[in-house]
Amino acid sequence: VQTYFPSSVDTTQAAEKGFVAEGLLYTSDLSSREFGPSIRINVMRRWTEDDFKESRIPVAASVKGKFTSYFAESGPPQKPVLDNAASATGEVAPALQFDVYDGPFITVAGTENRLVVVGDGLMGIDGYGSGFEIMFMQNIADWLVQAESLISIRSKQIPLKPLKKVPNFAKKIIKWANLIGPVILVIIFGIVLWQIRRFRKKVLMAQ
Repeated sequence: VQTYFPSSVDTTQAAEKGFVAEGLLYTSDLSSREFGPSIRINVMRRWTEDDFKESRIPVAASVKGKFTSYFAESGPPQKPVLDNAASATGEVAPALQFDVYDGPFITVAGTENRLVVVGDGLMGIDGYGSGFEIMFMQNIADWLVQAESLISIRSKQIPLKPLKKVPNFAKKIIKWANLIGPVILVIIFGIVLWQIRRFRKKVLMAQ
């Protein structure tokens, strides 16, 4: 999978929150990072091996665990209450009023949640890279909805079975056999059928 100037992904805080993080994509053994709100790369700079002192920097990772709701401490957000009577008469609606949310509210997920973080937001665009990036994004989607069986089907490679090389004289024989062969077979079948009918006729005449 190829990326262009991706951002690194920090996986150290996942274990503190009880999540399981696993790196998916790493850089090569010769890597480097630039820090700052804005980064400008000097294309005229002469790079050396000393400029790439880091290795295997994670640029994509998966996180698994039971996620906690953002509203676990503050409670569910309030829902707006609209003045339907004012809207029907065309009057200017008063300021929105809010009511307490009384629907189902879950603070912690009951089943495992999944999350994938990629440091390159352009990877899912068609034409960004090779077909491996598209396959990577498709596998991520299947993994997020917990349909790993589709990943194994997609990853199967169909082996190429090229035709065997045939000499030129054999090509000519095969060509004429395809053109004349069916005609000859029809003639032979007709002669055999004619001889069978002729033999049956002689037997009937003899009786």
